[in-house]
Amino acid sequence: MMHLKNIVAGNPKTPDQYQLTKKFGVVWLYDEDGKNWYEEQKNFAADTLKVAYDKSNIIVAINKDASKINPEGRSVVELPDITANRRADVSGRWMYYGEREQIIRRFIHRKNCASK
Repeated sequence: MMHLKNIVAGNPKTPDQYQLTKKFGVVWLYDEDGKNWYEEQKNFAADTLKVAYDKSNIIVAINKDASKINPEGRSVVELPDITANRRADVSGRWMYYGEREQIIRRFIHRKNCASK
């Protein structure tokens, strides 16, 4: 399963990329290993969930189609399309737990706001 970490905008690396940027304003996105987001999308399996999460591991996007995710400033991991993973949403209550490569529910502590 693929895992592209810390995807950020970068400079075009080929003459073709430069021309696309010049003509159409294309923003090139690369992970921390220098992999091109647009080229890597074809390597994701069709039957998996693609999950984008932020620097705090909070899930911010989930889709089976990687091209529908804006990964800039995030990481994207591919996970099995199983019931446990499909329960997650982008409400801010779900996190990606990298050590176990799984999605977990985030518990938010709320102060008692009842007036006295």
